Amino acid sequence: RLLENGALPDMEGRALGVQLLPEASSYGAGRVFVLGSDGRGVFVDPSCSSATEPIAVAQANLPVLHSSLSFDGTNFLVGYTQQAVAYPDRFVVQKVSPTGSLAGGPIPIASASWTRTTSDTEGAVGIVGHQASEGGASLVSYAPYTWEPATFTSTMSGTPHFRALDSNGALGTDRAFSPMPLYEPRVVGVSGGFLLTTVTNGWVPLIVKLQPDGTEIRRLALIPSWPARGPGIAQSGTDLVMSGMGRFWRYNGDLAYVSGPAPTNFRAAPQYRASAANAGNV
Repeated sequence: RLLENGALPDMEGRALGVQLLPEASSYGAGRVFVLGSDGRGVFVDPSCSSATEPIAVAQANLPVLHSSLSFDGTNFLVGYTQQAVAYPDRFVVQKVSPTGSLAGGPIPIASASWTRTTSDTEGAVGIVGHQASEGGASLVSYAPYTWEPATFTSTMSGTPHFRALDSNGALGTDRAFSPMPLYEPRVVGVSGGFLLTTVTNGWVPLIVKLQPDGTEIRRLALIPSWPARGPGIAQSGTDLVMSGMGRFWRYNGDLAYVSGPAPTNFRAAPQYRASAANAGNV
């Protein structure tokens, strides 16, 4: 637990009872839900005074990678890649109620294009996804990866996609991301929709404002280059605070500059200008 002034009131923290590293956490319904890399989750009181016994969220004995957690106002949504042998990796979303029960089965979002035949490739991943919720709406993004035997790694190999996910688990229109980024897009829920962040070829960080159904509103290319995973983003009131390269900037929800270092460092790159339908939105 970390206070707003940066103080640590509970220096010893809270043991969670999950194996390996906590993968993701989210707050909702007065509780914090934490997912471990062993596929089990724990509910923690916001004061860190108590924690529940771990509950199984993912299929046992399969690693959980690249997970993300959000709260849609009713349930916690757990998005994760489940690595497997003898069948393709898959990116799924599992709903968990605030009481700790699974709300239905895992919702399949997308699967890898190749099958792992031996545990020798366990360091690789076939598909990576991310998800977020805001105002009762949810959005998922995912990208396929190809196994590179020469380097024992996997590399993003196809166009990433993003889709809306409704409260019944139905997926909306499949939208391809263009231009193809270097890293999988990550989704952040903000007032009025979502932000999709990534880094494109040329190491240009890109932020895309999306409506709740995934329709693009506008996009902003950030110059100069930032860390490979793109800028960190958090919502502060109606504004967005972005961090990267040891600096902070504040933009409003329409991606208009508010404060921070000289805004000349931020500009809409010509190759990312909006179409005629979105003229004036960049």
